[in-house]
Amino acid sequence: MTPAADEALAAIFDYINADNPEAAARYYSTALDTFFGLPDGFVPHRASDSLPEVIRALPVPGFGGYTLRIAILDDAVYLITALRPGLTDKMKDDRTLPGWDEV
Repeated sequence: MTPAADEALAAIFDYINADNPEAAARYYSTALDTFFGLPDGFVPHRASDSLPEVIRALPVPGFGGYTLRIAILDDAVYLITALRPGLTDKMKDDRTLPGWDEV
């Protein structure tokens, strides 16, 4: 997991926690379980045509619109960042690139 991913997960946790602490804890746990549970049942799709092909989007089950951006490389799978609903495609790509630099 990159430092950018850790920061993004914490920011989303804080955002959800302001209204619903239980949901925030569930989100954080589900996001990490989804990433660390790969490839069990999850098929990440290409995140964006404007990003390298190895960067994939992985939905967080039960949290519509929340996604993880991962990089599938030969040596490992990296969690690059976490994204919330309401972001444009460009905003998502812009938030992925700093984490990608840390892989």
